[in-house]
Amino acid sequence: MSASLVKICPRCGYSVEGALPFGRAKRLFERIAKRLRISPVRLRNRNRDRYIVEKRWVTAWVLRSQGAREIDIARLMGRDHSSISHGLRQLQLELKGENASAWQRLLDLAARD
Repeated sequence: MSASLVKICPRCGYSVEGALPFGRAKRLFERIAKRLRISPVRLRNRNRDRYIVEKRWVTAWVLRSQGAREIDIARLMGRDHSSISHGLRQLQLELKGENASAWQRLLDLAARD
């Protein structure tokens, strides 16, 4: 039985197999921000207003669904990966709550081609 080889990023030590390349993730990040009518700078800044935080969650969700790694999403947003993980979990809870249809419309808007 032979072990399969997994590509590992020498810089961060994470598997890069099947991951969305960082350059494509960055361009997608900027397109999502435009669709959500918010500047990429506002998504990156330290503002904790609910409006901005929710847009960050949606942006992270779409990037993750397109194959971006949480570590790359964190780099794009100037956060650490645990903040991204927390946001993804929060959005998952919101999608099961009372306002699920509103959240789904926002995700659809951000993810459209």
